[in-house]
Amino acid sequence: MTDEERLIIRKCLDGNREAFEVLVNRYESHVKTLAWNVTGNPEEAVDVSQEAFLQAFKNLHRFDLDKSFKSWLLGITIKRGIDRVRKQKSFLNFFSRYIHAVPMEKVKITTIEESVIFHPLLKKLNEKERTVLSLQINENYSAREIGKILNCSENTVRVTLFRAKKKLKKELLKNRAAPGKTARY
Repeated sequence: MTDEERLIIRKCLDGNREAFEVLVNRYESHVKTLAWNVTGNPEEAVDVSQEAFLQAFKNLHRFDLDKSFKSWLLGITIKRGIDRVRKQKSFLNFFSRYIHAVPMEKVKITTIEESVIFHPLLKKLNEKERTVLSLQINENYSAREIGKILNCSENTVRVTLFRAKKKLKKELLKNRAAPGKTARY
């Protein structure tokens, strides 16, 4: 963390809300992008981003000034995004089990499977795989850094990345191969 960031955070801790606005402006695009990748939905990403910044503001007193603020904030974003996805899945499961009168195709709920904007191949990945892949590709984090953010081992991150990439490659090969022929790279 830079001395400038440390100073901004100290001002925030002293009650200066304008200082926190500086942090929001600095990291907003990173947070929204990650939230979108975790949830698969741009509207949900906005909500998750707001929740992440609010939680960061409320818990700033717990932040270790020797650590990376960006990593801490992205960790909060991931947790908020995964919570949002889990709640949505719970609702969809409840809805499909208990409401048989309305066919599911008539229900307009935007999920990652329904999202036209989100790349269709990424829906083949679970939320942890999408998150790890997003942190590596979009934020250029190493497996060690991702492990710290997600509170898991570096090896777990590497295995998750391997599986995610393997799934994507399989889907790419399946989509590129002509019927009856095998695609080669």
